[in-house]
Amino acid sequence: MRQRKKNKRVVALRLGPVFDKNGGPLSMMTLSFKFFAGGPIGSGDHWMSWVHLDDLLSSVSFILENNDIRGPLNICSPNPARNREFAKTAGRILRRPSFFKVPAFAVKLIMGEMGESVIFSQKAMPEKLIQYGFEFKYPNLQEALEASL
Repeated sequence: MRQRKKNKRVVALRLGPVFDKNGGPLSMMTLSFKFFAGGPIGSGDHWMSWVHLDDLLSSVSFILENNDIRGPLNICSPNPARNREFAKTAGRILRRPSFFKVPAFAVKLIMGEMGESVIFSQKAMPEKLIQYGFEFKYPNLQEALEASL
């Protein structure tokens, strides 16, 4: 009978929406801006914990290189933003208005199950990554959106 090895390292990654140039949730999140009808979803008060693709990939590499990192791990920017801040920043970068409020039910209707993640509020922080010394290339919303849009 084979004996199981003990002390295997397990890391469970929890991700926010990933921003990059090749689509993903960001393309759906900014669709209304392209039609000059962008703005916050609902009240805009809900938190968005996001991550740029470059930071996601480099954080996974960082985790693989650091055997001390174990357990659940948030991979998201150290600077989550409220949805209204996201709308204002995206509008500025896309040079589109950002004052139209998008009803939450419309997001659910258009995006289906993915829409739930857009309107769900969670202020996650990458505490373990920071504790182990990981440095983000895109820690701020403005920089991440400029690189992605």
